[in-house]
Amino acid sequence: DLPTYPFQHQHYWLLATTTATDPHTLGLRATDHGLLGAAVTLADGDGDLFTGSLSLGSHPWLADHAVHDTPLVPGTAFVDLALHIGHTIDTPYLEDLALEAPLTLPAVGGCHLQVHVAAADGDGRRALTVHSRPDDATPDRPWTRHATGTLGPQPSATPDTAEWAEPTAWPPTGATPLPADTLYDVIAGLGYQYGPAFQGVTAAWRQGDTLYAEVSLPADDNSEGATDADHYGIHPALLDAALHPTVFARSEQRSDEVPLLFAWSNVRLHAVGARTLRVRITFSETGTLGVRLADPAGRPVADVESIAMRPITAEQLAKAVAQGGDDHLFRLEWTPMPGTRGLKADRVAFLGADVPDALVTSFPDGVAVESHPELATLLAADAPLPDLVIATGLLGSSGPAENVPGAAREAVQYALDMVQAWLAEERLADSRLVFLTRRAVAVHTGTESPDPADAAAWGLIRTAQTEHPGRFTVIDIADETIVPTASFLAALGGGEPQVALRDDDRQQLYVPRLVRETSRDDNAAPEPAMGGTVLITGGTGTLGSLFARRYATAGQAGHLLLTSRRGPDAPGAPELAAELRQLGVKVTVAACDTADCDALAALLAQIPAEHPLTVVVHSAGVLDDGIVTSLTAERVDSVFRPKVDAAWHLHELTRELDLAEFVLFSSMAGVLGTPGQGNYAAANVFLDALAQRRHADGLPATSLAWGFWEQRSDMTGHLDDADLTRAARLGIKALTAEEGLALFEAARATRGACQIPAKIVPALLRPHLETGTVPAVLQGLVRIPVRRATAATATDAAGLRDRLARLSPEEAEDTLSTLVRAEAALVLGHATPDTISLTQAFKDLGFDSLTAVEFRNRLNAATGLRLPAGLVFDHPTPRRLVAHLHAALAPAARKFARKVSVT
Repeated sequence: DLPTYPFQHQHYWLLATTTATDPHTLGLRATDHGLLGAAVTLADGDGDLFTGSLSLGSHPWLADHAVHDTPLVPGTAFVDLALHIGHTIDTPYLEDLALEAPLTLPAVGGCHLQVHVAAADGDGRRALTVHSRPDDATPDRPWTRHATGTLGPQPSATPDTAEWAEPTAWPPTGATPLPADTLYDVIAGLGYQYGPAFQGVTAAWRQGDTLYAEVSLPADDNSEGATDADHYGIHPALLDAALHPTVFARSEQRSDEVPLLFAWSNVRLHAVGARTLRVRITFSETGTLGVRLADPAGRPVADVESIAMRPITAEQLAKAVAQGGDDHLFRLEWTPMPGTRGLKADRVAFLGADVPDALVTSFPDGVAVESHPELATLLAADAPLPDLVIATGLLGSSGPAENVPGAAREAVQYALDMVQAWLAEERLADSRLVFLTRRAVAVHTGTESPDPADAAAWGLIRTAQTEHPGRFTVIDIADETIVPTASFLAALGGGEPQVALRDDDRQQLYVPRLVRETSRDDNAAPEPAMGGTVLITGGTGTLGSLFARRYATAGQAGHLLLTSRRGPDAPGAPELAAELRQLGVKVTVAACDTADCDALAALLAQIPAEHPLTVVVHSAGVLDDGIVTSLTAERVDSVFRPKVDAAWHLHELTRELDLAEFVLFSSMAGVLGTPGQGNYAAANVFLDALAQRRHADGLPATSLAWGFWEQRSDMTGHLDDADLTRAARLGIKALTAEEGLALFEAARATRGACQIPAKIVPALLRPHLETGTVPAVLQGLVRIPVRRATAATATDAAGLRDRLARLSPEEAEDTLSTLVRAEAALVLGHATPDTISLTQAFKDLGFDSLTAVEFRNRLNAATGLRLPAGLVFDHPTPRRLVAHLHAALAPAARKFARKVSVT
């Protein structure tokens, strides 16, 4: 049967372009190698540069090589590309190659590769370095060096392999067969994880101290792990497999260590394209390997004089990977406020029962200043509403020290009531509400102890700012009784949504910006005492179980105490406990409401004395998402109990203990003010402030404001494609488990109180530059490009009004229809505006409250209007919305046209 809906016309063919893409057209030369794409000889005589791109999509066989559950590009890949480069520049002898840092590939995306070969020295030798960085890195991202080496001229001698490798001598007489059929089971037990592409050993023998083997690449080149030997000198998977028989000669190793290939000396390649090899391995007195490789006819393929191996633990590997790939570790830095504008306000109103005189008297003559106890009083006054309203209710709002979570609820409820009342009054659409707090943020890390209660209000206000741009500002001051007048007025008029004012010897005005974390100290991360208890709240959840495995495999826990609401009855809890016990740790899975202080205290009292508490990891949390106008006290409380209350109780009950780590799992929602998560943002900023307070008090603390995780959990399983697309528009991609663990190690090494491990891709933010919609906190991550010449189709507000003024009414409506359909398609994640019907209701198109808010905000930016949040409900179809926009913009367009004609 034919479908009942109209055929959807959407083209998927790529359009041909004249853009140069082949290496020759780009001024490069092609390289016939599987890991390299192009090369160029540098004009200043400083050698040659070879480039390539790696990913699990382009090189799927690389996924078959992992160590300690971490996928690694094998060291043999660096050897082969060095040999290939050497042959192309007449230095085919690889004198030495040292591996410095592991190279891992993400599940999504890849990395760019650069191999630089320096000019030859007096003996004809050329130094070589291998670097990489993620393919989505910004230009200022440093490259990671993975290997260094030396290439030289080819020695004249060719090894004789006939004595052991020719058919009549193979396998060597008297050699004892080894169990090759069980080799990879043994290898897996040692910490290596090899897939089919790397399981190349088909037979092995021992003769005295010498090992022999036969190795082959997979026979089926059409398999998922396909390996094409024709584009390599000696395929890395084949060369790696040639070394696997060394397991038969290996002495006892520590259970947490795996030997990795480290340094290669005097490597020669005699033939290319081999698919099957005969291998001879010898051992020196110093423990290095000597390797000779021949083809099935006994002819030489390659030989290596010496290979050194170095043991590495899972923790060391994780640290090495983190140091090489921590471009996604950030922190919130308070930077000097950029150039300020003067305050433009004729009338200012304060809200609060007792407004400090220092604030009231800070305004110059000519600005009318008034005070009202509450917003309702201001609205009831028979006078025009002021441009600026300053709410002081958060100053001194903190409750008793013993009930900080209660004070946080009061502060958040005050902010929520103000925001909702403000948005409900249409007469305030052109006014701005400013919240004042006192020391709710730590501008100078380590010396300031922020108030977690007021900090939580910042989280909710950040979400209100994101959902309703330009309507709210929040300013943090050090002391409301002593206010530097010039700085306060600059903060009010500077156009920044979030400002901190400090009266110190340095800069007085600061704004928050995300910056990359660059501080590193290999000895900085505290190591928990062996045999201690590691408590993980939410320990049976997706992240809790991931980090339980991390502490177990790292040898940093003798006892794992995993809590959750359902405890042993949680899905997968028995299997998780059994798995962890297999790793050699004791495991307790407990049902405990950690938001109940008495229940948590009773649980901590049961920790056995032989396993004292050394680490706390608070990963528990729940979501109750909704736009800020839909939030209630009950919805705030449902999020605060498992996140805020539990964190505070853990802090209070353990502050006298000798903890090595106190880790809080926060969320980037609190940093960005993620739309639809005002209550969750508030809870997580509370955690960030708590970590900063502990840090200032000399207590261990790290709050990790995680970005979005690729793994689904109870908290993220509801997210659909639209939610993921919305996150991508903010420049955020999902973290894999491997990336998250690596960032965790990197964060531990900084010893910072608050870190933001998130896969932010600045390139995805660049489209926001054109519309001026890059969130202020992210502006430091995006380079502002040279301005493009203004096109005739400019979509900024002034350009739109200019165009509308020159069009007939029918043409103006067509222009606005194009705008509405384009923005609707974008927020819904459609590939083309053609899918948006002008007569179909927005709710039938798939709009929800979050997409409606984003849609409204984008139209505000494009038109310069201040449209209401209920836009798509007040004007339920695109056609009716177009009519409304036309009516609202037509007078402004005519006014703009008259202004242009006069000037």
